[in-house]
Amino acid sequence: MRLLFVCSSSYVFGAEIVTLSLLEGLRDRGHDLMAAVGPREWSDGDFHDRVRRLGIFQTELALGTVSMTLNWKAFRWTLACIMRLPRLYSQFRNVKRDFKPDLVILTSPRHGLLLFPLLTRNRTLLHVHSGTTVRLRQLLLWRLIMARVQTFIAVSHFILKELQEIGVPSDRVAVIHNGILDRNFSPSAGGIDDLLRIVVVGQIAAWKGIEDVIAAAEILKQRTVAFKILVFGAGDASYVQQLRQTIERLELIPYFEWMGFVADRDEIYTKADICLIASRFEEPFGLVAVEAGAAAVPVVATRRGGLPEIIKDGTTGLLVEANSAAQIADAISTLHQNPTLRKSMGTSARAHVYNLFGRERMLDAFEALCRSQINC
Repeated sequence: MRLLFVCSSSYVFGAEIVTLSLLEGLRDRGHDLMAAVGPREWSDGDFHDRVRRLGIFQTELALGTVSMTLNWKAFRWTLACIMRLPRLYSQFRNVKRDFKPDLVILTSPRHGLLLFPLLTRNRTLLHVHSGTTVRLRQLLLWRLIMARVQTFIAVSHFILKELQEIGVPSDRVAVIHNGILDRNFSPSAGGIDDLLRIVVVGQIAAWKGIEDVIAAAEILKQRTVAFKILVFGAGDASYVQQLRQTIERLELIPYFEWMGFVADRDEIYTKADICLIASRFEEPFGLVAVEAGAAAVPVVATRRGGLPEIIKDGTTGLLVEANSAAQIADAISTLHQNPTLRKSMGTSARAHVYNLFGRERMLDAFEALCRSQINC
């Protein structure tokens, strides 16, 4: 098959990691691939470099950002994007003419809006990595996307439900869980001393519940638990500084270590006892939960979005309510007081995620869907 992926490429987060995994796996299965990416100068270049290292041809398109947020910065982005549309349309026509793809695979709804006039419905798929919104203006935009996309690929049953709520027929949605486990993660040593190591991985932002992590740390401190929270990731500098000031005010500095972004996932999980996902928003999937499970690290996570599809409460980890520092602290205390339970949950988590979230399973389902789309 000849597959043209229109990729989100500003920064490498969960959706980009999954797209790269798909590209690599489909390349290895002999398919002809092209990645259409945004201009390198509009990003940190990491995604572009990773595609290049995979040996997959990439072409740059003037893929900008359309935002309905009511502020000057968003307005400037949207205006610049609209002004570049003629250039984008010319580029995309040339790509389709020269590459002649069997299918166009969009990795963001934004691409469906920008490329709307040039998409052919029965040859277009949309890989939905993020939740939808149900305000009227977003609904109208999704109606446009539905007119140009035949099949929506949901990364979780939670996303399937959201798509159904905005009017996408069930027979036009396929659920394919993300699969990134193409290698064996090194299992965590865990419990190497009396210090409980808790890892928090991903974007440092309010919706990730980092403030609840801090509040839970204060409770654990009062309970005299010996712990260290290792924060892997990056975020807005002013927000991170605000968090640091809160930690200092609560006299929690000895309990936190800011690790920054770390690409080597083994380095993140190899000595972890617990992975904490305190998300306040509806996680579309929960990539970190899969990674932690693959490293035999039990997860304490909120019941948000797709996380309950990954974590078996009481078996591979513990689920708590969002915005509840007390429940987070209680779950961590339970695992701290019972190392045997912690170990058994980690072992179960490793078996669970390798059974359900391996890359080969994702590739099999993705290939089958693409072939059915081409042959319909």
